[in-house]
Amino acid sequence: EVVHSTKNYYGGCPNKKCKKKLIENAYKSEGDSKDWYCPMCKVKYQEPHYYYTVSLRVQNASYEYYIDFFGETVTKMFDIKAEEYKNCIENNDKEKLNLITEKLEFHEFFFIGKANFHVYNKSKKKFFAYRYEHIRQVNESRRLLTSIKSKLIQS
Repeated sequence: EVVHSTKNYYGGCPNKKCKKKLIENAYKSEGDSKDWYCPMCKVKYQEPHYYYTVSLRVQNASYEYYIDFFGETVTKMFDIKAEEYKNCIENNDKEKLNLITEKLEFHEFFFIGKANFHVYNKSKKKFFAYRYEHIRQVNESRRLLTSIKSKLIQS
């Protein structure tokens, strides 16, 4: 399920090694223009760089999970940069947002990632995907047939 909102991106530090969320107008004095401050680098910026942080509900016939996606993985998945996505949200560009939704909903994907187990008030599994690929039915069927054939030959 794709829910488009301002929670799917954040204004972060332009330093690619940092990417920490910036604080808007942290040290603004009278007459200053809008500024952004990175608490990690301790630097002021005129504009943030926008990064994705998306949580999608993914399900099959028997399970449902929420999987977190970040950065370039989402850029590839949405086929749009985070700053452009932010503009679509702010301008309520339903046409572009619907195109993103159509690419993702009711399609099959391979996800490569990891699972973490967090304990808060209740136990909670957290999944993070750092790569995804569309399933190509013909290629996947060939791969499975080759695997089955090799297993039959071995036995």
